Amino acid sequence: MWWPQAAFPPTAVLHFEYHRAAGRRSYSRSWKCTPSLWIWACLRRYWFRAASIPVRSRVSEACPQRFHRGTIVIDVASTIVHNRRWIAAGFALVALLLLPFAPQTADKLEVGGATVLHSEAASVDDLLKTRFDAPFASNLVLVATGIPPLEDAAGSDVLYEIVEAVRDLPSVTGVLSYIDPVDPVFLSEHGTFLVVGINVGERRMDEVVLELREATQSLLAQFRPEYPRIELAWTGAGALDYDLRLTSATDAAQAEQRVLPLALMLLFVVFGSVVSALCPVLIGGLGVALSLGAAVLLSRYWPMTILLQNIVTMIGLGIGIDYCLLMFGRFREEMFDDPDPERAAVKALRTAGHTIVLSGGAVAIGFAALLVVPATELRSIATGGLLVVGFSVLLATMLLPGLLTGLGSRVEAGRLWRPRINGRPPQRWQAWGRWVTAHPVLVLIIFGLPLAALAMQSRHISTDIPTGTWLPEHMESTQGAIALQRMGKSGIVQTIHVVIEFPEGQAANSEQGWQEILRLTRYFEGDERVARVHSLPRLL
Repeated sequence: MWWPQAAFPPTAVLHFEYHRAAGRRSYSRSWKCTPSLWIWACLRRYWFRAASIPVRSRVSEACPQRFHRGTIVIDVASTIVHNRRWIAAGFALVALLLLPFAPQTADKLEVGGATVLHSEAASVDDLLKTRFDAPFASNLVLVATGIPPLEDAAGSDVLYEIVEAVRDLPSVTGVLSYIDPVDPVFLSEHGTFLVVGINVGERRMDEVVLELREATQSLLAQFRPEYPRIELAWTGAGALDYDLRLTSATDAAQAEQRVLPLALMLLFVVFGSVVSALCPVLIGGLGVALSLGAAVLLSRYWPMTILLQNIVTMIGLGIGIDYCLLMFGRFREEMFDDPDPERAAVKALRTAGHTIVLSGGAVAIGFAALLVVPATELRSIATGGLLVVGFSVLLATMLLPGLLTGLGSRVEAGRLWRPRINGRPPQRWQAWGRWVTAHPVLVLIIFGLPLAALAMQSRHISTDIPTGTWLPEHMESTQGAIALQRMGKSGIVQTIHVVIEFPEGQAANSEQGWQEILRLTRYFEGDERVARVHSLPRLL
């Protein structure tokens, strides 16, 4: 496999020599080198290699380049810089396609993506939706606090009005509460709760949650004059998903607003000019926006969770700015030695470009490994990482060199002071590098042992589900979960569905089927981790 490393100018002469077996005549020709001819020559070379014919290619003296036996040498750096306008136009078209979708990230990506594809839990959810007319297969919990005791007439009246208002909503399929039927599980001195069955249909769960919360806000406005401490909070999987999506999008935007000014200040201190500080930030931000837009398009065919947005924002700004700094720093050093911006951009791309591609490839390999895990959350992380790394590498190695060529000496515009740039690294770094390479074993011991001690702590990492109120407390769903915890009913939102499949010819309402369900019910009731079991024999 050949890797393009040096480019052809239009005046180059391509010379091929095909040497057949010993004693046979050699075949040699030369052509004027054009892009289409170059591609044809590459294909012809591979055909001869497949036929076990030794091939040697070189560029003539009209285009002095490095010579590698059996390799076509192409200067990609010169090609990118020479065609910078076409490349910029291509990126402009991609931006016009993807950027309009970037603001839709929070609306299109899912939150509840913990289900493992083709798992037992996913199969049960699918059965409940397709084969059972179960009104509570999808449900939310409405927590009511600050109302009179349910044993009193005033408390019963308030609860009755809440139940009737919720039951009349079009997306509600059923309501379980203290009054329907009277069940002591709903009683608590801290309040009560309702289990509300939901039928999402063709709508999104976000729309249903908003509809339910609008209804409870109207109820609060109605009851507050008489009961000022009353609170109604929706919780459960759907409500938690909506709140997490909204919180994640808001926090990500706020984090960007906090980080970007700090990054600008640091870059300004390093480079000393406004243009030099702005370019890496703009390129990094563009990579993040393009990645989010591409993710929204992919979400139509590949389910992804809101974790992708966090990964893209966190990784994208970091590596995007980092890759641009590598290219930007090399370009400014080359401009010190050669004031021609095009030659400086080519030299910078030849040196820094290789490092950027190698670094991006290593990061991409790590993310790609997560694609084989059949969990939507991990695949979302992998997809977001691959997208933002790919766009960051392309922008830093293809768009930025052309931008630097166009700016030329104007990269120093807005300068307040001139940092030391002479094309050579500072003496202290040279001395440090020589000392490190001269004492490799000592350096590994000094710096390797602390790293090994830190790595040893990974043995104590806990992969269990976090306990306690680790969710943001300002979310309504979190407030509802905390209220349930005070009532001692936190397990209400942690419902596990079990589907029993009988052999062919045996029904659930037969005597044998009835006994099997009852036996399984008693088995679960004997588990100390289970608070209550609802099954057909217990309901009838």
